[in-house]
Parts: sequence; structure tokens; C-alpha cells
Amino acid sequence: MWKLLVVLLIAVCWLRAAEGALPAIGDDPRIWENHSLVYAMVKDIEEGEPGHFTVTLSPMATLSGTFDCGLHSEIVSPLSTWMMVSSIKAAPERGDKVLAVVRPKSVEGEDDTGADEYLITASLVTFMPGGSALVKVTGFEDPVVAEVLEKIRETRAKGHQQGAEEEPASQTGDTPHDSATERARG
Repeated sequence: MWKLLVVLLIAVCWLRAAEGALPAIGDDPRIWENHSLVYAMVKDIEEGEPGHFTVTLSPMATLSGTFDCGLHSEIVSPLSTWMMVSSIKAAPERGDKVLAVVRPKSVEGEDDTGADEYLITASLVTFMPGGSALVKVTGFEDPVVAEVLEKIRETRAKGHQQGAEEEPASQTGDTPHDSATERARG
């Protein structure tokens, strides 16, 4: 009987998370102001309390966002697989290749200690399979990589179109370059 109660509690917790108890990111193109999608290898993973880990990623490529793989050779991040606090359902293993949505440890408006450190987000991520912020892939050629990139491109294109629609309709084209060109012609 108690096993049934545990299963029901887990199901209710997951449904709460899926219904918005966890923040969802990905549909707003502004996500890329402080989040990045990286392709990385799991260099190390250590379990603390059950369901709570410290993972070390070795980033190999940034697929979207501003994370600089040339500047940051590793990301050491807490990672939870507990449904109430994280979108990540299973921890990776050492050597796994992953797609991970990362953000600076400090974002604008927060304490700036650790401004040069990055974390794997715990939020639901709408463009990632299952909404998970960390997804195992077989390699860069894995079809999941292309599918995620296509979803990101669609979202970013919508944001670009919305931004263009919000600009004033009367564009004079009066940039310094355009003005100089006109004076040279005229």
C-alpha cells in the first residue's frame, strides 16, 4: 500500500512540475540574453544526497547564446533529478555527451559573486526533449541535436519578426553611413 502512495505522490509532483510549478523557458527569444545551449562531455559526476549531484561538463560547442567555450573550459554545476525542483529526470554518467542549457551563476539583479561561473538551469525548457535542461545525446551527429536547433531557430525567428514589427513604421535610413553616402552622391 505504501508503495502505491509513493508512486501517486511522485506522479502528482511531476504533474505539478509539468503544469508550471517549475518555471518554463524557451518560448521567449530573450532567453538568450542570459542562457546558452552547449554541447558538452560529462567530465565528472558525484552524487551527494540521493538525487543531488555535482556535475563537471567539458563544453565543446555553444549552439545558441553567448557562452564562450574558448574562455570556459569546464562548467561545475549542481544538478538535481528531484522532480519538484528540476526538469532533469536522470543524471548523466561520466563520458556521456549532452546538450545542456546553462546560465551564469549570477544574473542581472542578483549578487554578482560567481559572475564568471555557470550553472545548468533547473527550469523546464520548451525546446528540449521532455522539457529537460540536460539531455544525453550519442554525439554531435545525433538527430536530437538538429531537432533542438530547429526549434530554437523557429523561436528566434519569431522573436526577430516580432521585434521588426515593433520598430517604427517610418524608417528614415538616416544612419551615419547612409547620410555620408547621400552627401557624396548629392
